[in-house]
Amino acid sequence: MPQDLMNSDMLSALALPLLFGIGAGLWIYANRKEQRPKLLLTLCLMFVLGAWGYSQQQSAALLTLLLAFMLMLGGLLLHHWEMLVVPVRRRRK
Repeated sequence: MPQDLMNSDMLSALALPLLFGIGAGLWIYANRKEQRPKLLLTLCLMFVLGAWGYSQQQSAALLTLLLAFMLMLGGLLLHHWEMLVVPVRRRRK
């Protein structure tokens, strides 16, 4: 088998699930607030699966896709964490 075809196997196996995870994850996060914890756990597991795929067959395109997925997931986790934190007001003397 040609080397380019072997390197694209993992990319072709993970590209659509990761792209679907980005699109559907953003939609579910915005529209279904009660499902956010389950969604974030599922997206974290998808990222771990993608990282395992990258460790098996490294390619620049898969790394770029994983970085985009990581930025989206990190943003959602940070936003969710900020929504959980109750702001504490300090009293003025």
